[in-house]
Amino acid sequence: MNFLFFKRGISLVELMVAAFILILAMLPLWGLLGSSHERVARTSDEILAGQMALEVAEQLEQTGFLPETGEVSPDADGKLLLTRGSRTLTCLISPFDPYFEPKFAFSSEIVGSPSIESPTRGYVVHIDLSFKTKVDPGSGDSASRKEFSLSCFVVTEQ
Repeated sequence: MNFLFFKRGISLVELMVAAFILILAMLPLWGLLGSSHERVARTSDEILAGQMALEVAEQLEQTGFLPETGEVSPDADGKLLLTRGSRTLTCLISPFDPYFEPKFAFSSEIVGSPSIESPTRGYVVHIDLSFKTKVDPGSGDSASRKEFSLSCFVVTEQ
């Protein structure tokens, strides 16, 4: 008896079933790739917000400038104009994309050292930065904005 006649090949239906099972197995992996991309984009925006707040805090600490309480937005060139009476300070911040829309809010409280050896006086400046992420920019409502807060100590002259 010749066994060549009894060999079966793979039918088109079997190939389609195998391809369907393979696609079903790959769908969760494709979903993971999409969600991880969103997380990376959101984390990147959070890191940028932290860097911006830190840059402003360092410039306030170096200059001893105490900004007025309120909200300020940087211009398109990455300059943040802070005022206190007739004094102004231009803080340079990292470049950002237009979707980011950073808004800085400043508040402060006076702090005095109880130590006689070190009578340092100054202010704790609270920097609150709200921003939008690339993943979920929204339509401008406050629900789509993220928040980042940072505080620094600004020494004043005696």
